[in-house]
Amino acid sequence: AEIKNPGVTNESIRRAESFLAKLISLGTLGAGREVSTIASEAAAVAGACLCDAGLPLPHPATSACRSLLPAFCQALVCPSSTFEFRREVIWALWTAVNFPPELQLATQQDANKNVEVVQNELLGEIIRTSPDAMARALTTMLSTLDSGVLEATLSLINLLLRRLDNSGGIISNCDEFGGKKKISILFEEAGLVDTLWRICDHDSEESETAELAAEILDDFYEEGDEDEADESMLQPASLGGQFQFQAPSSQGIPEAGFNFGASAEQRW
Repeated sequence: AEIKNPGVTNESIRRAESFLAKLISLGTLGAGREVSTIASEAAAVAGACLCDAGLPLPHPATSACRSLLPAFCQALVCPSSTFEFRREVIWALWTAVNFPPELQLATQQDANKNVEVVQNELLGEIIRTSPDAMARALTTMLSTLDSGVLEATLSLINLLLRRLDNSGGIISNCDEFGGKKKISILFEEAGLVDTLWRICDHDSEESETAELAAEILDDFYEEGDEDEADESMLQPASLGGQFQFQAPSSQGIPEAGFNFGASAEQRW
């Protein structure tokens, strides 16, 4: 008998995406190792399906991000998620926004620009889901000894900063009062600066991870530290109703010391 192939419909694809998203969400329940393993495997499968996400809609991988990205983000910020589960989620998120260079044709500049627009939308979806919690979750993942996870997490943070912060991106609803902050400020308050310094100190100077951490410090945080140090040395003192600028001490260091960045927050 002839076997007929009914083909794959958009409806069946959407059902598969929804099923994967539900399996991924199981990892946030804290329901035990077996359930977490199922969720981790679902995250790995979903991530593999997003290897060419970034192409304009109606491309299947980009379309799949609509249902899968929220599940990934919730999994990453949830306190009940295990490290093994988060590891697969980090890789899936990085896969979704890291459009492979070999798929970008140098002769199609307009197409590449469209890919960048879609990537920026995906990055915005990731950070806007829960800005403070996401910044803390990504910063916490940088404490891992797993070099692969460390590289993927740092690369994701780097892309968020360079694509969204450099373009003047302001994230709303960053706290219970609905405040607005730049992405670089969100990560600084999450302890990123101290974490980047630790990576630079502990990794080999020639490692790509240490180089990337140093680049982020130089491009987004070092200037503010230098300005703060200069201001502390030239801060005018009030004496008898008049301001007098104090000369720096003989050692050239203020008594209170310099502030080289916010201290890291506790892991949840």
